[in-house]
Amino acid sequence: IRGDIEFNGGLHMDGAVEGSITAQGAQAVLTVSEKGRVSGEIRTPNAVINGQVKGDIIVSERLELAAQARIDGNVYYKVLERAATAAERPRGQHCR
Repeated sequence: IRGDIEFNGGLHMDGAVEGSITAQGAQAVLTVSEKGRVSGEIRTPNAVINGQVKGDIIVSERLELAAQARIDGNVYYKVLERAATAAERPRGQHCR
């Protein structure tokens, strides 16, 4: 998909997106599977990343970086759960 995505509730991604992904609603959850790839900014309250993201991730509540997560960008979060094999560059930042 080329273009920006806005969603409510939950979104599970197995494909590729070139563009930003923005969630509406305090309970929204974005899941990027091991097959998923995002080139662009992600803004969501909650996210589970197990694929590749090239761009900033801004999560206002809980971010989970699963075993196959590969992040090339800045990561902002309130609560982080991270698998030992997840890779992020440069570094994440805890936000209150």
